[in-house]
Amino acid sequence: MKKQNTRLDYVKLLSAWLIFKYATIIDVIENVPEFLEEVYNKKRLHSSLKYLTPEEFELSVSKRVH
Repeated sequence: MKKQNTRLDYVKLLSAWLIFKYATIIDVIENVPEFLEEVYNKKRLHSSLKYLTPEEFELSVSKRVH
């Protein structure tokens, strides 16, 4: 079973990603969609999805349907 992420883990991930990737708050705001796609949807585990990433959950559902 995968490690359960806490809110603090998520805040650390978000903070590190933003601090090292962007120079200004404008850069951050302009790149929120990239963050959602690259980090939130691909790496963050979601308790409502049985501790899978959204990407993993979609794959598991599509395998059950086919």
